[in-house]
Amino acid sequence: MGELLSCLQKIFIILPFITDDVFHVRLSDPIDSSNTSNMELDSTKDNSVNFAEAFIFDNGTFATWGASHQEIEKLLKVVKQVEVNRYSSVETEWFSYCVDLSQPGGLIGDLLVIGHDLPQHQSKLAFSAGLTRSVKLASLEEQLDKHLNKHKHIPEILLKGKKLPLSRSKVLQNLGELFSLRGQVNLHSELLDSPDFCWSTTKMEDYFDRISRNLDVRPRIAICNKKLDYANELAEVLRNHLHEEHSIRLEWIIIILISVEIVFNVIEYCERHFNNKNS
Repeated sequence: MGELLSCLQKIFIILPFITDDVFHVRLSDPIDSSNTSNMELDSTKDNSVNFAEAFIFDNGTFATWGASHQEIEKLLKVVKQVEVNRYSSVETEWFSYCVDLSQPGGLIGDLLVIGHDLPQHQSKLAFSAGLTRSVKLASLEEQLDKHLNKHKHIPEILLKGKKLPLSRSKVLQNLGELFSLRGQVNLHSELLDSPDFCWSTTKMEDYFDRISRNLDVRPRIAICNKKLDYANELAEVLRNHLHEEHSIRLEWIIIILISVEIVFNVIEYCERHFNNKNS
């Protein structure tokens, strides 16, 4: 995140931090150019009304508001400079929103409403956290589905009693991949808990919870864990089967070695008996 901040500062305007682990970035100049010279970057004021902006999270996701495709691609190029363990493709979520300060904010169907009951930057941050959590989960779901599709033929091979096309090292790699996915879903991310900034106001937590429910985050996590349970059981079956094959192979090697030793002893006995008979 430190390297990302220095890259962002070269191109965009960094707005005052709302929370330490989220960057608030202005992507474009204000729409009303006459107000540009008078605009103040103050975290206590609603400075996000007239320009495109983004919230960048430390889990590798970001949410943009009012940004064009060109601005999103420009931001994405900057983020890619400091990516770690890049995914094969970019996962996205799209939502419509409106700013109406004459009514309370919230969620109406699939429409995000930025209202008067919470400062705009706080409302957008709460909604952004829920949206990016869904995107992060979607990336993990895609990884898990790829893993399951890669091994969907294994049960059929077991059913037909054919030889498994996997080595012990490959099975161990699969187990490691599954443990890593389970850790990312349940341990090493904030998919299960509300962000720390939600503690500052119950309204932000309410917005975060509402967008999370709209995107079915918790049911999707439960489904992911069920898929992971199945994949782990399959991997354990493969590991046990290969272990048994390895044990049987070792037993046959021992049997062959003992047989060879017996043959040599028989030959030695016959030679000794033949020599005694001749003498």
